[in-house]
Amino acid sequence: MQLVLTENRHLRIASFTIFYVAQGLPIGLLMIAIPAWLAGAGATATEIASYVSLAGLPWGLKLFAGPIMDRFSYLSMVPMQKMAREALSQVEVDLSEEGILAEARDQAGLEDFGDDEF
Repeated sequence: MQLVLTENRHLRIASFTIFYVAQGLPIGLLMIAIPAWLAGAGATATEIASYVSLAGLPWGLKLFAGPIMDRFSYLSMVPMQKMAREALSQVEVDLSEEGILAEARDQAGLEDFGDDEF
């Protein structure tokens, strides 16, 4: 048995869950657990607010860093960008084949404009 996401529903759900937890764990620790620990340790509201603002800085800067990273890339990144583009296209194809995308489009009241390519 090969472990291929397109062929194994349980593997897709497990990988989605692992990625979801991996994304939420740092945010939960940095934005909830550590400020609560600081408050319990007697830190002032100003100190906790300073910590939270500094801890959230990377997420806040993504808005500005994303376009810069997309614009200025080095040559070894080009295959990775192409691979990401192809992966997103495959996700769209998979959702289209299952009818999920069409159903969501109908519910949102959007029209199907055909196949949009990058």
